[in-house]
Formats: sequence, C-alpha cells, structure tokens
Amino acid sequence: MSRTAYPNYVAPVAEEAEGVTNTIERYMSQIPSSVYMTLALASIALSATVQLSGRKKDSQFIGHWVSSFLLLGLYNKIARYEGKA
Repeated sequence: MSRTAYPNYVAPVAEEAEGVTNTIERYMSQIPSSVYMTLALASIALSATVQLSGRKKDSQFIGHWVSSFLLLGLYNKIARYEGKA
C-alpha cells in the first residue's frame, strides 16, 4: 500500500499484542542479566563436551543456543533501559 495513495492511513495498533509484550518485559526484567551470560557460557561448554563425545550434529544444535541467550540478555538490558527513561 503506497503512502501517496492513502496519505491519511494509519495502521491499527494491536493493543492485545502490546499487553503481551508488556507482560513478557515485566517478567524478563526480574531476571538478572548475568543469568543470560551464564546460560550462554554453559551452552558453549555443553556444546564442546558433546562435540568431544563424537556427536557433532547435537553439538552444533546446542551451539546455536548461545546467540539466542545473548540476544535475550541484550533485549533484557534494552527493555530495562527504555523502561527507566
């Protein structure tokens, strides 16, 4: 949809999604950031251990968890910072 075709169009805001997001942020803000770092480091250690045991595909799967935990930790920090502003 082009802005020129509908200059006054405003996309509807999903208030229910806002409520869900606020709930998630409220619970995540209670978790210390060090937990996410610990989970990421534990994933690295577990991945290395599984790799050394000869299960390469399993270790790669576990290794992919690291970025998820680090991103959750970053989101947590940003959400806290934005909440204080």
